[in-house]
Amino acid sequence: LKRAYLTPERTALRFGEEAWTFQQLYNEANEFAEKLHAKGIQPGMRIAILSSSNAELVIAIHGCLQLGCELVMLNERLSEVELNYQLHDSKPNILLVDNYEREINYNQRFSFHDIHNNKRKVYAMERDWPKSRTISIMYTSGTTGSPKGVRQSLENHVMNATGSALHLGIHPDDCWLCVVPLFHISGFSILMRSVLYGMTVSLHTKFDPEKVVAEILEGAATRMSLVAVMLQRIVSVLENRNQYFPDSFQSILVGGGPVPLSYLERAIERNIPVLQTYGMTETASQTTTLSSEDAIRKLGSSGKPLFFADVRIDGEEKMGEICIKGPHVTKGYIGAAESKKPLLNGWLHTGDIGY
Repeated sequence: LKRAYLTPERTALRFGEEAWTFQQLYNEANEFAEKLHAKGIQPGMRIAILSSSNAELVIAIHGCLQLGCELVMLNERLSEVELNYQLHDSKPNILLVDNYEREINYNQRFSFHDIHNNKRKVYAMERDWPKSRTISIMYTSGTTGSPKGVRQSLENHVMNATGSALHLGIHPDDCWLCVVPLFHISGFSILMRSVLYGMTVSLHTKFDPEKVVAEILEGAATRMSLVAVMLQRIVSVLENRNQYFPDSFQSILVGGGPVPLSYLERAIERNIPVLQTYGMTETASQTTTLSSEDAIRKLGSSGKPLFFADVRIDGEEKMGEICIKGPHVTKGYIGAAESKKPLLNGWLHTGDIGY
């Protein structure tokens, strides 16, 4: 609501051939919220969403948040068994799906189409939200034991976005090209930044390096987030065409693991500003990011902590467990992991090794 008031005519979202201003996005999200409310959904309820990345999902996410609901973002790439575990663990009041072809059942299941066909019912809109409010819940990958449902609060998202803005800067014509899934924190955090910064999001359902390169060469996007293998495919397209990124493009944030030095060197040759970054579900995205002036001098590093974050290495040697502290770090889990306390004396022990 505040963003629609501040910059109503600025473009909020591009998807395919369509575009929405912040005012249009707010109007459609509010309508979705009223139709959810007519289905009996009350503020504070928990809603699970299973959907591909598309404009309908963006509207549904904002609509659920407008209504004051917690969102369980389900990974559409998981098996039916894995999805059923997360639904059983999170116990949402309803499951929203983009279509009924998905092989997942839940006693209260609606498609986006069902909601759009419903009547509207006005709800009491909250003007002030407590910073501890849970906005989203995402499950860890479960590489050690069962996946844990991580609470991501309003404070977590706002402070992460603010720390990122202080590091990268904000420009009025910024457009974040989103090719990472919205059910993942890397994608969801882009939506949060968009509302806070007044920034355009260009959303793609799937990663297509040819389309990405075309959009950036047009000057239509200034930033993006991806993983190393995506970077390699973009670089290959540019090399095959002997093309370079325009100076208008600000940065690619690369997370999800270390980037081979050869990728970074080839990217630099193609005028791609690559900033390695480190973060996780429990930190609402970025915790450390390499600054552009250090990108070549510190090739291979994931940078220094963002402004509100602290990082230390726990161990006798130079290498040890990465521990993180800050207002962007989760305060807890849900379901089976609810009794687990993520923080020890204020620090999150990540289980990751660093130096």
